[in-house]
Amino acid sequence: MSEREKKSFLASGDLISISEAANLTPYSAEYLSLRARTGHLKAMKIARNWLTTRGAVLLYLRKQQAKHYRNRSESLQVQAEVVYD
Repeated sequence: MSEREKKSFLASGDLISISEAANLTPYSAEYLSLRARTGHLKAMKIARNWLTTRGAVLLYLRKQQAKHYRNRSESLQVQAEVVYD
């Protein structure tokens, strides 16, 4: 995240802790913390706490759902090809 993005992220004022974010998702706080550390979930570490926004969490959830839907569709397509070949 660039300095400009960090300032914008902090200025949004809608920051929530990773543990609060976990309450909005089927994921644990530990898993969301991992995703934040690896850059998959937009978040910032302030002192020893990871903070994110509801919007970032919802975006992450949408991306995950789309990814799983796409993978499932591809799997079903391969299964159909095997059955009909």
